[in-house]
Amino acid sequence: MVEADDARRADELTREINNHNHRYYVLDDPSISDGEYDALMQELRRLEADNPALVTPQSPTQRVGGAPAAGFTQVQHRQPMLSLANAFNVEDLEAWLRRVKNLLDGADFPLVCELKIDGLAVSLTYENGILTQGATRGDGSTGEDVTQNIRTIRIYLPVEDFERLNEERARQGEPLYANPRNTGAGSLRQLDPKITASRNLQIWVYSMGEIGVEIGDEASQASPPPDSHWDALEWLQTLGFRTNPHNRLCSTLDDVDGVVIKVSPFNYQESLGVVGREPRWAIAYKFPAEQVTTKLLDIRINVGRTGSLNPYAVLEPVVVGGATVKQASLHNEEDIHRKDIRARDWVILERAGDVIPHVVGPVASRRDGSEQVFRMPKLARFPNLEALAQASEEDLTEIARHRAKDRRERSLLLQAGRAETRIKALGGGVTSSVSAKTNYLVAGESAGSKLNAAIKLNTPVLDEAAFLALLDDPASARDGSS
Repeated sequence: MVEADDARRADELTREINNHNHRYYVLDDPSISDGEYDALMQELRRLEADNPALVTPQSPTQRVGGAPAAGFTQVQHRQPMLSLANAFNVEDLEAWLRRVKNLLDGADFPLVCELKIDGLAVSLTYENGILTQGATRGDGSTGEDVTQNIRTIRIYLPVEDFERLNEERARQGEPLYANPRNTGAGSLRQLDPKITASRNLQIWVYSMGEIGVEIGDEASQASPPPDSHWDALEWLQTLGFRTNPHNRLCSTLDDVDGVVIKVSPFNYQESLGVVGREPRWAIAYKFPAEQVTTKLLDIRINVGRTGSLNPYAVLEPVVVGGATVKQASLHNEEDIHRKDIRARDWVILERAGDVIPHVVGPVASRRDGSEQVFRMPKLARFPNLEALAQASEEDLTEIARHRAKDRRERSLLLQAGRAETRIKALGGGVTSSVSAKTNYLVAGESAGSKLNAAIKLNTPVLDEAAFLALLDDPASARDGSS
């Protein structure tokens, strides 16, 4: 019989984990760290192990990833795309190896150890040497057809390209990408293949699915399919696929860390089978995250292109994971309050692999009373400029302080928000047209039809210098709009 508290907690964990799966696999926008996610999964696994009646097909322990995203054709995988169980220490690895040996009646077997690349898993189908379909993993059974995007790339994002993308986003005042995995996944799942092509995604082929040759075919007799994972990697390489060179065939688990470990013989893999969403014959050993303590100087806001508010921490510079860190993601307001993170706190900073550093939590014992509880700027109550036009002067000043970095940016924001400026919306139909109601057109060298329309309507045309001068003298905006 299942205790009511256990059932209630399992339901809470299921809903919470499913939400995080959706954010991670579908939206490519995780809101918690890998370590926090793993802790939730481990708690749910323990509850289900103690109460087998709690295990359902809908449990995240029995499923892979998240549902396919809208906008792509769905693809049924010929073979399920599975996930891997995790080992967090050597004891976990040794326990896994004992289970495998027991299931194989004590037989000896080679192990293949490969570097774990944090990217998006895809399934590729080739017919007569031609790529005919590429699909994301999705929920393990059904994925998204991303064939046209896969044709544009050489699906992981190298660290140097990830850092280049984030530098560009920082220059544009946009929120930084959290890690190469989600950035690569989001890049692949663009409806416009040109965007995918611009991101310099890479791929490692690491496994073999279905081979469409009949036993007895001349081709299969001349080159029989491999019968182990190690042979499969070598065979894939001879076919011209890009396989990671950093792998090793091992007879023991001595000195292994930060790798994916697989039983090599395919007949043993078949005997071991799959439990839930995970193959018994493979496990992922994760690098432990490095943690340091530093001072959180301030909590600031990045405003995304769509107007989303993304808080981040300004830190006393500290070296973690081999890099000097001055800023860290704080995800969202809810996460800040859940962890009770305050400006001027001493905080624990964590960086695992290539993931953007994040704040684990405060060191409450070091508080001296100078800490400040975070309050989201009032812009959160004004989702668009039409609503912003009704804001008070106090609200506008608060919004501008958090949102803008220099005087002209603050001036632009304040004037856009004030009702007398008569800017009710930006983007879409407003910025794509010029009409008799247009007060000014700010035009570059190639304004095209908008410039012609403005001239016909006697609409004042401003270059960049004139536009900046207008911001310096807001009164002229009111005079010009009368």
